[in-house]
Amino acid sequence: MFGSVAPPAEADRQIGLAMQGYWTRLAANGDPNGEDVAWPGYDDASDQRINFDTEITVLSGFRRTECEFWSSVYDQQFE
Repeated sequence: MFGSVAPPAEADRQIGLAMQGYWTRLAANGDPNGEDVAWPGYDDASDQRINFDTEITVLSGFRRTECEFWSSVYDQQFE
């Protein structure tokens, strides 16, 4: 992601460059978005997240069941 290690493949390099762009914009102005796919702000109701892959997409409900399980375990232990 930070360009300090040579990526194993061109696709990995492209993903790294995209991630660098998002993080740089976030650090520079508090908003990661630019000309790329919009990184949605988190909202539990829509449960969307960005997916960094050869095609950058936005996913909804990614591993929702697993997250709800681990949230319940945490709640049982620490509340």
